[in-house]
Amino acid sequence: MNMKSELLPSAERYAELIKTKDHVCPCCGSGEVEGKHVDIQREEAHQECWCGDCEANWTDVYKISRFILHHDPFESTRENPPDYTPESIARSIIKEAEARGFAGKCKSFSDLHDHCDANMLGDAATILNTMSMKEATPVLNAAYTLVSTYLSGSEDIRPLDPDPPVFKLARFNPRRVARGKEGAHVLVTWDDGTRELLWMSLKNLKDNMKSYGSSAGLDEAIAAYAANTRYPARD
Repeated sequence: MNMKSELLPSAERYAELIKTKDHVCPCCGSGEVEGKHVDIQREEAHQECWCGDCEANWTDVYKISRFILHHDPFESTRENPPDYTPESIARSIIKEAEARGFAGKCKSFSDLHDHCDANMLGDAATILNTMSMKEATPVLNAAYTLVSTYLSGSEDIRPLDPDPPVFKLARFNPRRVARGKEGAHVLVTWDDGTRELLWMSLKNLKDNMKSYGSSAGLDEAIAAYAANTRYPARD
């Protein structure tokens, strides 16, 4: 029997050992351990090590268990919910009612209750779940009035006409521009409340301005191209 193999700890024992002690040799337990640079390979990191006492040589294998984020360039846009208006809520209610096939059978918002719980249609459910009743009531009542106006066939209000998207510059990366890529990362909020981050070139920004008109977000992104400096600036 190889006595040396009996003394060698298992991988599990070695993992437990280095949790409670400084980095030690898996063969002799010595702390005289040195290692080369860490080589990261997908989900693992490898480091070749050797012992200064017994001259053993091995590779430590590390797995990523967590990360510490020091800077989130999208923090200002990640947590902000969509801006709900009576018009956008009315559109979402009518869109779902039409998709479910009973909008044409109704002449008012109240008629929708004959087919479903109308208070849960579209963004109305989200409003009820995210706002207090005091805050939600005036917004929803205005939306319900718009729905009734639309369903009754009135011509003066058209709640289904889409609002233009809202553009907000999230960041600008001049290094991408230098490589011939889009440099403006723009948060776009569409009329139904959905949001997406898109990389846009200067031409993309100008095309959107032609389609949807001037806006503070597009103006800011175009100005970022003119300045060609990182946004937001790093400390």
